[in-house]
Amino acid sequence: TQIASFKATDPVNLATQLDRRAGAAEQLSEELEALGESLHPRVVGELLALNVRATELSVQSAALSAALSKASAPEIGTSAWRSFWQAAHAYVGKHDSFPPTVSGALCPLCQQALLSEAIARLRSLEEFFRGEVEKALGEVNANRESILDTITKGANANSSIRAHAGVVLNGESSLDGAVANFLESAALRASGIQSSASATKIEAPPLAPEPITSLHAFAAELRRKARELRALAAPDTLPKLVREVAELEDRLRLGERRTAVLKRITSLQRISKLRAASSALVTTGLSRKIGEFTEGAVTAQLRARLARELEALRFTHLPVAIGARGAKGKTRVSLQLETTRRVDVGDVLSEGERRAVALAFFLAEVAVAEHGGGIVLDDPVSSLDHARRSYVAQRLIEEAQRRQTIVFTHDIVFLLELQDLAARTSVQCEVRVVRRVGNVAGIASKDLPWVAQNVAKRVGYLKNEMQRLAALERKGDAEVYRREVKTWFELLREAWERCVEEKLFNGVVGRFQPGIQTLKLAPVTVTQAMTTAVEQGMTRASAWTHDQAPALGKPPPGAGDLKAAIDELDTFVAQFKR
Repeated sequence: TQIASFKATDPVNLATQLDRRAGAAEQLSEELEALGESLHPRVVGELLALNVRATELSVQSAALSAALSKASAPEIGTSAWRSFWQAAHAYVGKHDSFPPTVSGALCPLCQQALLSEAIARLRSLEEFFRGEVEKALGEVNANRESILDTITKGANANSSIRAHAGVVLNGESSLDGAVANFLESAALRASGIQSSASATKIEAPPLAPEPITSLHAFAAELRRKARELRALAAPDTLPKLVREVAELEDRLRLGERRTAVLKRITSLQRISKLRAASSALVTTGLSRKIGEFTEGAVTAQLRARLARELEALRFTHLPVAIGARGAKGKTRVSLQLETTRRVDVGDVLSEGERRAVALAFFLAEVAVAEHGGGIVLDDPVSSLDHARRSYVAQRLIEEAQRRQTIVFTHDIVFLLELQDLAARTSVQCEVRVVRRVGNVAGIASKDLPWVAQNVAKRVGYLKNEMQRLAALERKGDAEVYRREVKTWFELLREAWERCVEEKLFNGVVGRFQPGIQTLKLAPVTVTQAMTTAVEQGMTRASAWTHDQAPALGKPPPGAGDLKAAIDELDTFVAQFKR
């Protein structure tokens, strides 16, 4: 549109015309504002106030005129003068004013032409009779005439304003209608005010909304267009617009061919990726990239941590380092011995040493990991000596404080050591036992094997078994019952043995413990009654674990005997509840 305007007309000339039109619109708004101001409700209020005041003064004037006719008013003049003056007023009546106001008018008294000086003297005499009331009434009438004169001038200018608006607006339908409505309402309002100007109630129809704001906006838009046109006249404006239009046209044409272009781009991208992939498949480059990645991933922190773990596992007699080796596009990251000739640790180390080195690398990776993901280990202490097993247990408990740690093990000693360390460091420890029974595998329970159970667990187990044996006895299968009872008493004897270790000696010495816990000696007290109870309990349990002489034909103990035996152990245990 701008380019077409530039080519069709002289933009500078057109801008000048628009500025003139904007000035005319602003002048029109001023004329309308002045017209609205002359018909403002405030003006109507002033007229009403003047009318009320004129009425009041007229009443006062009439009262004064009446007073002039009274002979009893000596302060006004002699009766002859009053009669003479009243006759003059009666002669003039309502058809003329007295005293006259125009020079050359005839005097009603002498019928001679009056000059301005004579008129002034008659007016002074009139004011003497009427006083300030008539003077104020004159001022009121003058003010009213001034207001009506302003309204009349506005009404007379209405048609010229209408013609001016038609030229300025030139087809702006919304503004043209608003101006016409306002002018029509102004004419009606002026006519109503003029026709009832002297009444106590003035008929003043309301004005339509003034289009002043819209005219100002119209003028501002004209000036904006004028500025744009003048900007077009700058030397580089038109070429710039032409370039922008050309670019837009090119984009439109590109949009029409968008599908084909995108298809071609996708094809070229695929070709580029295939070429890059083909180049990357060269084994030398792949090996080099993997080697670079490995060197970047194995940080100094990991190397330092590996050295620390190896030292803790007492593997310092051989130098071990992390190495990477590439061949045919594959890179293998491994631990190597740093000797005159680098070799894999698996080629020269024993099974226990290999396990220690592997655990050291694993624990180093876990230690430097920035995440809290869980870890799972399967028989981590297999083939390790006791010192290394203890360190692994300690490290796993440390990791369990930060992440979920799952350990599968067949080693009861290692399990008990983990439990003991967890209890000391207040780490939550859950134990599950997974067994295989016959052809059924994966049977899980919370109960540890008998050999790892404490005294309380063993007493509970024996009580449960006692209930099962009582049912077996009632069933009447004597041979099966005899074998089961013998096994039960063997377990009872083992429970007494564990009770001596755990309760009587307070766990100072334990068969699964790596050392003697002397701090637990303080509460240990051994009495004759205790040793007697242990001896009797062991004796009764042992009596049924040995082979019985056939000649005796002694029946196996019944359910009552079993209960008495387990109650004896339960009573002994109860006295150690500290």
